This record gives sequence, C-alpha cells and structure tokens, in this order.
Amino acid sequence: KLIYAEYIFAQSIRNVGQNQGVLAYNLINTAVKLNPYSDRYHLFSSAINLALAEALSTKAEINDEDKANISKLVQQSIREGKAAVAVAKYKSSNWESLSDTYRKLVSFAEGADIFAIESLNQAISLDPINPILRIKLGSLYFSQTKYDLAIDTFKLAIVAKPDLPNAHYNLAIAYKE
Repeated sequence: KLIYAEYIFAQSIRNVGQNQGVLAYNLINTAVKLNPYSDRYHLFSSAINLALAEALSTKAEINDEDKANISKLVQQSIREGKAAVAVAKYKSSNWESLSDTYRKLVSFAEGADIFAIESLNQAISLDPINPILRIKLGSLYFSQTKYDLAIDTFKLAIVAKPDLPNAHYNLAIAYKE
C-alpha cells in the first residue's frame, strides 16, 4: 500500500510538471488516502489546492461555482497544511509551509496574518538559527506596519547569519519606515 502510494505521488508530481493540475489533484488525494501519515503528501496536496485556487481566481469572469470552488480549495489547502503539521509537528519546514499558505491568503482572509505569524513562530521555535524564517516573520510585521517588531526580528536574522544581505536590506527598509 505504501509503495503504491509513492507511485501515485510520483504520478501526481509528473502531472503537475505537465500542467495537468486537476489530474495531479486527484492523484495526490488518492496518495493521501493510501498513506495519511506522510507529511510530504499533505504538503504537496496543500500546494496543489492553493495553486488550483489561484488559477481559478485569475479567470476573466468568475461565476458563483468558481467562487465556491476557490473557497473549497483554499480550505482544503489549509486543512492539508495542518494535517502535515499534525503528522510531523516537530518539523520546522511543515510549520513554515503552513505559514506560507496563510501568508498567501492575507489579503483575502481576515486573520490569516495572525495564523501566519503563529505558524512562523512555531517554526522558529523548532529551528531558531534559521534566518529565513525570521526574515519572513519580519516581513509580516513590516506589512502590518509593526516596524519595531520587524526591526527586532530582522536583527535576530542578522545575528543568526551575519553575511545574509537580505536581512540587512530588510532591516534598513524597516529603519527607514
């Protein structure tokens, strides 16, 4: 069953590469059903759901059915991200992925920024020396015009990796604001 799930997962990845999103969506859902204990499957499913929602939202004319499907896909994306975290809750990258999903929804869903910050804080607690996580967190604070928090967070990113230009740049922009 696990080997078959891996085969289905590989087929899903292949279909994404061939721009066959709906088929990839169906295949990854099958893989998740076969092996619900793989955080990789849940993360990939989350990404596919969000990508399909984004693709639907860029249509020239969006009807009520499209709106319902977009909402459903976004909810599934979040649910799959949470499932990945539930499967491997001590894996920082799963929390980061969940945060990235929420970050993409900040302008559409009320409270998404709060969930993104909470998820990033959890990722940071699991991987405290990862400067990229702190840059993402600082960027969220910056977008909320919480410049003092952004400055403090960018400083910690610099402490973690002093030669990372992105952290210095973001810190300078936060100071400017």
